[in-house]
Amino acid sequence: MALEALVEQYRSLLVSVGLFVVAYLAVYAAGRVLFMPPVVRIVHRRNENNPTLENAVDLYTRVFFVVLAFPVAVTAAGLGRYLSGSAIVVAVPWRSVSPARTSSATSSAACSSSLIAISTSGTSCAGTTGAGP
Repeated sequence: MALEALVEQYRSLLVSVGLFVVAYLAVYAAGRVLFMPPVVRIVHRRNENNPTLENAVDLYTRVFFVVLAFPVAVTAAGLGRYLSGSAIVVAVPWRSVSPARTSSATSSAACSSSLIAISTSGTSCAGTTGAGP
């Protein structure tokens, strides 16, 4: 009886996790089965004496599908709203640039050496560390 109540309480979470896993595996498997063999075959034909290039293409295509599968799976699980509102924080050592060459987002002197937050709403200074070199 307690197990049924627990399952009922977390049913939506379990469905989301299941959808995430299924979508992730489907995208990754489709890439490995449908995309990788022709690409590796083409690279092998053009570069028969270069196994380093063949191995690199194989590795990079696998990594590509691992990375691609994540946002697809998150969206399939119904959690895409969390990705769409997220911000990417990039540490950039900004140098002083003449006002004529700066964009409106980074024109203040406070952005000369700071963390720049890039989000769907634009670019802004976040965490100024002082004037740059």
